[in-house]
Amino acid sequence: MQLPVVVMSSPLLFLVPCLVFLGVSMARPEDTIWWCNQTPHPDPCAYFVNHSRSNHQVPRSRFDFRKIIVQVTIERALMAQKQVNHFRPENGSRRQEAVWADCMKLHDNTVFQLNRTLEGLAGPNQTCSDFDIQTWLSTALTNIETCRMGSRDLNVSDTMITPATSANLSQLISNSLAVNGALLGGPGNSTGVDGVGAPEGEEFPSWVTLRDRGLLQTSGIRANLVVAKDGSGQFRTVQAAINVAARRWSTSSRFVIYVKRGVYAENVEVGFNNNNIMLIGDGMRNTIITGSRSVRQGYTTYSSATFGTALQYGHKLDPIPSLWSNNNAYRGPSYLLHEPVTLTAFP
Repeated sequence: MQLPVVVMSSPLLFLVPCLVFLGVSMARPEDTIWWCNQTPHPDPCAYFVNHSRSNHQVPRSRFDFRKIIVQVTIERALMAQKQVNHFRPENGSRRQEAVWADCMKLHDNTVFQLNRTLEGLAGPNQTCSDFDIQTWLSTALTNIETCRMGSRDLNVSDTMITPATSANLSQLISNSLAVNGALLGGPGNSTGVDGVGAPEGEEFPSWVTLRDRGLLQTSGIRANLVVAKDGSGQFRTVQAAINVAARRWSTSSRFVIYVKRGVYAENVEVGFNNNNIMLIGDGMRNTIITGSRSVRQGYTTYSSATFGTALQYGHKLDPIPSLWSNNNAYRGPSYLLHEPVTLTAFP
């Protein structure tokens, strides 16, 4: 019987800093300085708001100010992204190339998370919850620290992005988190428990659709592609099937890949916009994906993941086989999984 083992669609690097938006008065201030003074980092807030390319009006509420601070943060994130791309090492070592590749992915994802936040805030009606925004902003902030961590992992000097740019971006994202955090818990918002986790007595969280629940509960799912070590499927490796799935015309429906029993020694990555991939194995003891990358081998902790996804949008459902990491203390740290998206459930 084909058994989905793990359902995942959320950043395991999820970070919600303990920030507090200090202002409690809803009075209409004279200028944005008053609003910035309520944030954890008022100086970079005031400077970048006043030097923004956009002509921002004086905010009348926290909702207005939140949109402004996210817009300003995006501008800074785009500058940081451009800087990382510009400083790609020429004739650099393998370690320098590894750090650069990670930082490029992470800054791309930061811009993506900030843009999806602004899209949710655009227009007269907010199209996402404040909890969604907090999750996306937390992911963006985690990305910046993960880029720095890669330099430390491989002992590579961080010349791809200046400390000032990195610090300013982190501070602006932190300010955005603080402003949004003050709005959490309002009407129609989820704080991370109700409406996100599975209700008491229920097997699935409320956001898992009835159709997806049926896919997870049935033992007779029809696969789009089959992976088998013995050659009885279309592919012998999971990554090869993932790469073919990325070339399909539409990613709006579930694309099922059945991974037959066996041990697959590979590091799998699901790339940008390759959404709605569903992997099914023959059970956690029969279908195993195992990786062995580590820091000592020249990989950053981020890129050592046995199974990772890049820039995914929306709620994605990925039942996957058992994941192992064949690393020990000598090989150094590694990730089992990294995934910068929104919601996770483990059946």
